[in-house]
Amino acid sequence: ATDRDAPELDFCFCASCAPADAPRREPVAAISEIVCEAAAIARGAMGLKLTSAVFPMAAQARASVDQDWARWPVTAVYPMAYPTFHKKQPEWIRDVCADARAALDAGTADADVVAGLYCPD
Repeated sequence: ATDRDAPELDFCFCASCAPADAPRREPVAAISEIVCEAAAIARGAMGLKLTSAVFPMAAQARASVDQDWARWPVTAVYPMAYPTFHKKQPEWIRDVCADARAALDAGTADADVVAGLYCPD
């Protein structure tokens, strides 16, 4: 979410913006913790699978939006392979999926890769 889409969800994790009494956690760890908790609930109590639409290119996702999805306990990741949004050619979808597979194989997740597509036109 962005401040334009949902201002109440757009907040900063830096020490200057966080409340003084709030415990400081790194955003990557905080987001991963939420995913792990959701997976435990979905799998344990409900017997469900958990999937996640993730930002494409694992290293960039971790650096830019704090998603370390190659380590998440999900059944599948759907990298948001939106070539027009990223000003790429449609063949870029193949690169996104290959990167996702390699990241998952190198990480701890045992998940499928399914390209998440957005074709506005």
